[in-house]
Amino acid sequence: MDEARILLARLKAKTRSRSETDSDIAFQIAVYAEDLQEWPADVARKVLREWANTHPFWPTWADLVGVLEPVMRKRQALLDVLDEAVEASGLA
Repeated sequence: MDEARILLARLKAKTRSRSETDSDIAFQIAVYAEDLQEWPADVARKVLREWANTHPFWPTWADLVGVLEPVMRKRQALLDVLDEAVEASGLA
C-alpha cells in the first residue's frame, strides 16, 4: 500500500522519535505499511492522518493498534446499522 508509506513518512516528519539511520527508518516504515494492510484503508488513513494532532512522538505498533481498534469498532458498528437498514427495507 503505497499510500500507507506516504502517510507513515508524513507522520515521521511530524513527530519526534529516537535518532535512527535512514535505513532503520525505511525498514520501520516498510514493516508498518505491511502490517497496516491487515486494516481497512479508511481506518488506517484516519489514524495516520490524525496521530500527530494529539501525539508528539512516533507511535509504537502497539500504540497504533490501540487507536486502530476503536476506529475499526466504530466503522463496523456503522456498517452493521447500514446492513440492518437495508435488510429492513427489503432491498437486500
